[in-house]
Amino acid sequence: MAKKTRKWYKKQCDKLWQKCVKARAGYRSEMSGTREGRMVGHHVMKKPNLFLRYNLDNGMCVTTGEHFAIHYKGAEWLCYKSFIVLRGEHLLEALDSFRSINIKDMPEWTLEGKYDELKEELKKWES
Repeated sequence: MAKKTRKWYKKQCDKLWQKCVKARAGYRSEMSGTREGRMVGHHVMKKPNLFLRYNLDNGMCVTTGEHFAIHYKGAEWLCYKSFIVLRGEHLLEALDSFRSINIKDMPEWTLEGKYDELKEELKKWES
């Protein structure tokens, strides 16, 4: 079997992150509460680094329509408001502080480790 590459781990982590965010929310939009339509995981804070990109606290389950509205119709404020109601302003502030993290300064953080962690989280949410 060929050695798994960084690109492979990133792609798999992206998929697992999406699945975890949706499973944790019970496949229900965390903005509107609906189960109608296709659900996607939305990064609440932009993802300037892999630590924030794969942090499950940085995710909300939303419909594809809501996701479009967040990115292209100025509904980002509604996403933040929903997030604060669900998880608290303290978590939003913590996520904002993670934007400047450089994972190169965190030798214990690896894509392989995050991949394993996300697989375990998904098992928890799907059971």
